[in-house]
Amino acid sequence: MAKSFIVEVASIATLAEVTAMGPSMLFADSIIPTYHQDTSGTSANALIVTTNFEPDFTVLAATDYQTLSDDSQSEVAYDQSVGKFVEGNLIFGAATKAQVQADVRDYVFYEIAGSDLGLFKGVCNSTQSQDYTPALVSANKNYMVSAAQVKVLLQNQK
Repeated sequence: MAKSFIVEVASIATLAEVTAMGPSMLFADSIIPTYHQDTSGTSANALIVTTNFEPDFTVLAATDYQTLSDDSQSEVAYDQSVGKFVEGNLIFGAATKAQVQADVRDYVFYEIAGSDLGLFKGVCNSTQSQDYTPALVSANKNYMVSAAQVKVLLQNQK
C-alpha cells in the first residue's frame, strides 16, 4: 500500500495545494530531497515521497509532479484537519524559515531555491490564544492534525 512520486517544492504554495498534499507529506514513509529537472528542462528542488496516503494531485499542474510507482493496493484517503494552532499538533505547510523556527519544533524545512520560502513539516510548539497568534496562522498555508487524530489514524492502519 504505497505510492511514490516526485513533486517540485515550489509547486505546493497555496492553501489548496498544502491541504491536498498534507496527509501524504505528514504521514510519508520517506521524503528524499533532490535537485530535479522537469520535462520542460527547468531545474528545481524536488521531493521524492513514498506514502500510504493518497495525494490529491488534482490541484497541481501535471508538470509539477510525476508518479514513480504505485502498488496494486489502494492508498488511504484522509482529509481531516484541525483549524486551531495547538501545541502538539502535527503540521505541514508553506512558510518562511523564520516563521517555522518561531512556532514549530522537530521540523524539517525544504527550501524553494532562490527564495526564503519553503515547505515544512513538524510539531506545533505553541498554542494560538487571544493574546498570541503565530505568524504561521496568519499565512494560512497549513495543514494540521491533532495528536488524537494521529493516534486513531495509525490504529486504523494496523
